[in-house]
Amino acid sequence: MSFVEDLFEICSQYTNDSYYVGAEVPEKKFNNVVTEFLIPSGEEILAVVDATVFGSCKNGLAICSGGMYVNNSWTGRTRRSFISWEEFKYADIGKLDRYEIEVTPNFTINIAGSSMKQNVLMEILYQLQSYLNAGEAVRDNDEASPIPEQQDNQWMLAYDGQQYGPYTTQDVIGMIRSNQLNKDVTYAWKQGMEQWEIVGSLSAFTQQPPSAPPPPISLNVSKASEKELVQEEQIIDLNQASIKDLLGLPGVDLAIAQRFIEERVRRNGYTNYQEVRAMLNVQPHEFEEIKESTKLIALSTGGTGRVIDF
Repeated sequence: MSFVEDLFEICSQYTNDSYYVGAEVPEKKFNNVVTEFLIPSGEEILAVVDATVFGSCKNGLAICSGGMYVNNSWTGRTRRSFISWEEFKYADIGKLDRYEIEVTPNFTINIAGSSMKQNVLMEILYQLQSYLNAGEAVRDNDEASPIPEQQDNQWMLAYDGQQYGPYTTQDVIGMIRSNQLNKDVTYAWKQGMEQWEIVGSLSAFTQQPPSAPPPPISLNVSKASEKELVQEEQIIDLNQASIKDLLGLPGVDLAIAQRFIEERVRRNGYTNYQEVRAMLNVQPHEFEEIKESTKLIALSTGGTGRVIDF
């Protein structure tokens, strides 16, 4: 059998009301896993642990052909993360508490909303790890099946102790340009690198075409119009605002800013100020100040790139 078939066979040995294998994953749950866990195209989902109370499968664990993806609720020590099979092979799996399993410090699995027992999930993980370390993946022609390697342009990102990815080079460049990612404090790594490096120090992300300078103001523009243009440039677009931009708004602290950006990514941008007000949950006078000093430009829905919810 192939490497993926061997993994699937291991996953198929277990059953649970919150655990789905292969074609048993309901379509709605499958779609939520792809969207919420940021599963890249080309990944084959072998098994899913639904860790939601009401069965939406927006949180939990996805066991895939290239590794494992997790999307924990806010109670987890980590949120959304990925671990390759090569890294998982050497992980020290252990319990953090009765609901959470630590694979690595950047990859924990919280099953508080699941009916799956912690010991059962740990047994699945141990079985997968034992298989990887035993090197018993054999093709039909008796040749060993190597663990799939990540493509050269697949990057893992790390920020504030949490790991995200994988992303293509163009995904990362797009996040830098849209202020979704601070290249001076975010680390990146891909297969072949000895250690994590600051994104801004990597040539893949620094050798970008220079941005065009702002167009000159016409000489016949009045001083009043010129002042209005300058003020317009200073107005923050809430669909592009960074955490630093949001922290400058009245009533917005770090926790609110992070939740605001996370929800913005999920929605692919806010469409009106009613949505903004509900998310920020600030005082009425603070919201009026925010409306006066910001704008809201709808994001394009034509792109396929993924974004990171710092």
